[in-house]
Amino acid sequence: MVMGAASVGTLLVALAVLAPAVMTQSCDDELPAQLAGNFSGLACAPVWNSFVLRYAQDKDNVLRVVLSTMYSTGWVGMGFSKNGLMVDSSAMVGWIGKTGLPHIKPFSLRGKTPSQVVADQGFLVSSDNHKPTVLVQQAKIYLAFQLSFTEPLRRQNVLLAVGSAIPVNDRLAEHQDKTSIVFDFTTGPFDYCFIHSSAAFHSERKSVVGFSAS
Repeated sequence: MVMGAASVGTLLVALAVLAPAVMTQSCDDELPAQLAGNFSGLACAPVWNSFVLRYAQDKDNVLRVVLSTMYSTGWVGMGFSKNGLMVDSSAMVGWIGKTGLPHIKPFSLRGKTPSQVVADQGFLVSSDNHKPTVLVQQAKIYLAFQLSFTEPLRRQNVLLAVGSAIPVNDRLAEHQDKTSIVFDFTTGPFDYCFIHSSAAFHSERKSVVGFSAS
């Protein structure tokens, strides 16, 4: 069952290991050619360190997302939570395996131990239009996917976390770092959203982030 914005309430993003700080990303960077056709015209905002979120949602409540960051190894995910916590949330997680093959799957985050993070489970529903994609180009990883919801997404609590280990048998290792933001998915290009950020997931520090067309 797909959960609406009122019940979902929170967007969880679990993200890959960071590349060196001198390497950055911005909304001025072009998308890889493999993604440009299906994911053009997205709004864009830098959200944390080198992480950039591109998105758009249509009248049918289909959310298109491209999440990107500098990448060397590890996993990147983006999910939704009822209350801003990891437990009982669902996520889309992508990584490049040890043999170089790309992987992207939904996960149900039922608890904090690896055995409670279960692949191919959860309440996220992928759109029928395009299959989820993950690719690496010029030391950047891109997760591109479309999700269907029963209501438009509005302001969402977004959790960001860093995991450095490559998953084995779809088992995710514990994150290495994390932060929390509130992201407004109803704000169009060139407008603003309020970002709520915290290394502990629950800070009172806020900042304003501008949008640009991607």
